[in-house]
Amino acid sequence: MVRQKAVVLFLPYLLSNIVLADKLSGKYIREGK
Repeated sequence: MVRQKAVVLFLPYLLSNIVLADKLSGKYIREGK
């Protein structure tokens, strides 16, 4: 149960990090071109 709770808490953090990294990489790609 503890592991399940940890996963539930960690998933939104992971998703927000992916979105942030995607925005940053998109910005760098646009500036590079």
